[in-house]
Amino acid sequence: MPEIQSLLTQVGLIVKKNNEILDATGGRFNIFNIIGLASDEVKLHSALLAELLNPKGSHGMKDAFLIAFVEELKKDPKYDSKLETFDFQSAKVKVEKIIGEVTETDGGRIDIIIDDKNNNAIIIENKIYAGDQTAQLIRYDRHGKSKYNGNHTILYLTLDGHEASDGSAKNIKYIKISYAIHILHWLETCLSIAVRQPLVREIINQYISLIKQLTNQDMNTKNSQEIVDLLIKKDNIESALIISVNIEALKRKLVSDMVKRIADKCCMKEYIKDDSKEIGFYKENWKKDSMIYFGEGNGRTYYAIKTADAFNGNAIDQNRIVELFEKHSDITYNPYGWGYINDSHWSNTYQLYLEMTPGSVFEEKIISSLQNVLVYLKEHPEIENEL
Repeated sequence: MPEIQSLLTQVGLIVKKNNEILDATGGRFNIFNIIGLASDEVKLHSALLAELLNPKGSHGMKDAFLIAFVEELKKDPKYDSKLETFDFQSAKVKVEKIIGEVTETDGGRIDIIIDDKNNNAIIIENKIYAGDQTAQLIRYDRHGKSKYNGNHTILYLTLDGHEASDGSAKNIKYIKISYAIHILHWLETCLSIAVRQPLVREIINQYISLIKQLTNQDMNTKNSQEIVDLLIKKDNIESALIISVNIEALKRKLVSDMVKRIADKCCMKEYIKDDSKEIGFYKENWKKDSMIYFGEGNGRTYYAIKTADAFNGNAIDQNRIVELFEKHSDITYNPYGWGYINDSHWSNTYQLYLEMTPGSVFEEKIISSLQNVLVYLKEHPEIENEL
């Protein structure tokens, strides 16, 4: 269809212009990406959010950031009026607060909790990529009722603002907030508050840049509006809708083509899960479901040697391969260990789909990791015989 080709060409020109702006202004440079913390919920996101929200934080802005945060919450239709009595000056902020051993109804580890001298509390469950735990918000709500006599507000923070699962929050009152909207708006307010604090301002700027990357909003506002104006034209609406309904098929095709190239290069058979979020490579003589696996863990791409029992979480601890894998926890799913190959996963960022081309950095990372495992297995046939 020539109309679609014309539309793609025009959008491509705008994207090219945006990329040139990012390159010219250093817009891709981000310290959090460089040090490998971009998707780390605890070491970066919870820690940094808590520090900004802390009236006694090193930013020196006292309770100004916390007040701005609550003001942002007031814009939400489900805003909790209990926050009106919150005393900002006396607020104390804790990260990874342990509230007891986990049972069906109690305990756990709260990502961020802010309480004050009036026994009010804000409980924040921070989800970048991790899934919900069983009865997680239910347990936190019970803690709020016990510790704060019900004077607590639960915030469920995710990249896109989706609901918590029923298994985590059934019948529990909470406010869902997002990095894409609430946190970005709040951080922009913090920028104006810290206008005379250059070091604080620059850290916030860097964090805003990271959040925009994680939520796929790092296109220049003017260029983004230019694309919208282009798509909304009468002659382009149908073409835009046709493209949109085929996006998932495009992603699956990109993954499939890359996996087949890698399998051919490494003389392996390929595995691709139906949703294309998990891939693997195996030899014909290996047991069913045994493979060198690449999937998503904590928002990153990780790899491991999997067996059928490992996929079911029933594996026993094997000889962990420290020469290959730096991580050794979660042995029932990864009995030989596991390691990260990338700070993001293709299901979480469109950028990796752009790198699913022959010879790309991401493809080469997979090939390198795969070949390292194959060399090790050749040198240790006793382990390959288990597969």
